[in-house]
Amino acid sequence: YNAACSWALADNPDSAFFNLNYIAKSMNYTNLGLVKSDPDLISLHNDTRWNPLLETVLANKKKTFPGLELIPVNGFKVELVTYGMENNQKGKPVIVFENGRGTDFEYWLPIIKEVSQENATFAYNRPRIGGSEDDNQLPTVDHITDVVRQSLRAKGLFPPYIFVGHSWGAAYIRTY
Repeated sequence: YNAACSWALADNPDSAFFNLNYIAKSMNYTNLGLVKSDPDLISLHNDTRWNPLLETVLANKKKTFPGLELIPVNGFKVELVTYGMENNQKGKPVIVFENGRGTDFEYWLPIIKEVSQENATFAYNRPRIGGSEDDNQLPTVDHITDVVRQSLRAKGLFPPYIFVGHSWGAAYIRTY
């Protein structure tokens, strides 16, 4: 990925696309949000190879995260993934994963897959992270808590919850 960024910055789109297509096709790269938002790759956006690359990365992401969804919250789309929904039973806790600063829910995938064998799991990307849209709001703890609350309700996931947070995510879950 970093090689592709370097080639793009050096105005060598052929080498940039070679590297991006390699990681997308051979390594099943899934970080669509980073590819789309990385300022190092802006010079590639108007190239005819850009959209097919994005489609490949999106297909990889959908394959890796079969429960991937974009749901509307306050008029903007929030990217989330659920596993173990067959374990969503009244009185049984839903395990909610909160990312650290700047990371997306892919960070949690190995843990989610394990935990979802016994419990329903929920992970999402805050606005501007991963595939979640920018909701034009400051990411205050109150605002993010509201986004989590609305996202959980939209998925039909009700308390009790067990929150698992990484780094800055701990501030959000404490507020919740």
